[in-house]
Amino acid sequence: QTIEATSGYYVIFGLQDDLKQIASQLARNESVEYAEFLDDAATIIAATSATQHPAVKGRKLVRESGLDAGSSLLLYTVPFYETRADATNPAARPKGYFRLLLNQKQASAALASLRGWTAAISLGVLALVALFAWSAARLIVRPILALVGTARQIASGDLTQRAEVTSTDEIGS
Repeated sequence: QTIEATSGYYVIFGLQDDLKQIASQLARNESVEYAEFLDDAATIIAATSATQHPAVKGRKLVRESGLDAGSSLLLYTVPFYETRADATNPAARPKGYFRLLLNQKQASAALASLRGWTAAISLGVLALVALFAWSAARLIVRPILALVGTARQIASGDLTQRAEVTSTDEIGS
């Protein structure tokens, strides 16, 4: 959509230098296997490689959004129209095209890495929560156990025992 919004203008007006610059920037992206800008006659204006990728060579120019092109490649084809009205008119001919061939292996590797980080962070948070719960339970249970111990000694007949009051909460009362 970004390419369609910005580069469509460059294709329609044949601004080759700008398109070549965009293509060279796309070529630096490891996920981009191949990208090209074509005019309305399907002539390549700018591309990420001097030779057309076999997955797009001879392929009909129609809008495609993530079509499986084999070998973990996804193909996107975006037609450019002069106006939005032309884009919705089935009889209007595109003024040019953008084709992008993405390597899905890079995305899969990034996803695997993200899963690893998510698992590690989740385990870390779980350990912190468990430690916090254990500490909170000790703070609550320790005074109760002390009170129970004193109550048992008094119940066994040792009336000299006194419960030590260390708080002003319900247990202290």
